[in-house]
Amino acid sequence: MAISLIFSCTSTNGAYAEPNRIDLGVEQFRPLPPCADALMLDCIEDAGLEHADGTTSSFTTREKIDYSNRNAIVTSSPGFIWSAPIGTTAGSVENFEFGVFIRTKARFDVIGQVIQEPGIAVSIKPQGKESSTDRYYVNLRTSWLQIYLVSGIGTDVNLVKKEIPDGHLISVSGLSTIQYGVTNFKDGKAMADNAKGQSWVEVTATTAVKKFEFFLQHFDSLPRKRPLQWGKCVDTGFPATFSNGQTSSIIYAEGDLKSTRRVILGKRGDLVWFISSPHFTPEKEVIEGTYQADVPVKWLDCAYPSNEITKAQKIEIQIIDEFEGIQVATSSVKVSDGILIVRAYGFHYSTPHFRVYNSAPAVISAPQKIVITCKKGSTTKIVSGAKPVCPKGYKKV
Repeated sequence: MAISLIFSCTSTNGAYAEPNRIDLGVEQFRPLPPCADALMLDCIEDAGLEHADGTTSSFTTREKIDYSNRNAIVTSSPGFIWSAPIGTTAGSVENFEFGVFIRTKARFDVIGQVIQEPGIAVSIKPQGKESSTDRYYVNLRTSWLQIYLVSGIGTDVNLVKKEIPDGHLISVSGLSTIQYGVTNFKDGKAMADNAKGQSWVEVTATTAVKKFEFFLQHFDSLPRKRPLQWGKCVDTGFPATFSNGQTSSIIYAEGDLKSTRRVILGKRGDLVWFISSPHFTPEKEVIEGTYQADVPVKWLDCAYPSNEITKAQKIEIQIIDEFEGIQVATSSVKVSDGILIVRAYGFHYSTPHFRVYNSAPAVISAPQKIVITCKKGSTTKIVSGAKPVCPKGYKKV
């Protein structure tokens, strides 16, 4: 028998500083519980499916799994099994939800490198039939999360952050997508040759997982060997990226950005993203990529004050493959309501990159005309030009 999503969430491990509040002084890794009432924070307000007719179906909890190991790796840990009816007659959909979890502090390895960042992560894997028009949605309430960046796997994703008493309501919705796993290189030499810009060693997917997931990374000031980039900009907003591959952070080209083959990937002032995935499915079909990024203009101007994108009259996007060939794909880039919106679909892998650049031609102003007066005896001449010089025998007065 299915249990309602709303159930008791009493803490027994001292993780709350007061009822329904997260204590950031306590390092913890545990599932985010469903909200027990309208005032509870740090909980799941609702999650489920948005149907094409505008109605929604909330998930119900079929099974609750204990997270007793706060240091567990999320991808190998069970969580809640949720289910909901879909908007067609195709049958029910079951979602093995293993990733609605919180981590309050970064975890470091023995040499001080960060292996897990703090934040909230959600991962939904459909285990049954899906409707192509149904969207997954998750609404979270939080009292402590200061979002530093958002990344995830999905398509057509929408994220809204709203102020609520003593915290924030974060609503994320989108469609699931297939993420393919990557085989290793056949040997170390092949990988080394590729890193040196030698012949490319193609890879083929060995796994294919349908999922919708995202990670809301929390900004903390714990000292790191490599400090969090753009930490000074956390109050200006955050970039959010979603795709069906692995993406890099935004790279700002201080000068010409070159590949291992010494080909220019970006010029000074450009923004560049790298994205990777296997090129072929196990059936040897070419994998088509999807990518979206929403980046606040205030954040960009804070992180990269000399960037030319946010002030450009016209911006464009290029998608370039690993051999520096420009791909033909459906893509768009624009600034709207203070957000740089980047969309790209139908490009191919293995390691393309996106170049967003100022495409407006530079305006060359006419040189300023200077006027001087020259005199020779009782004769006076007026000379003008960019660098005026008095005729021979005349003196400037």
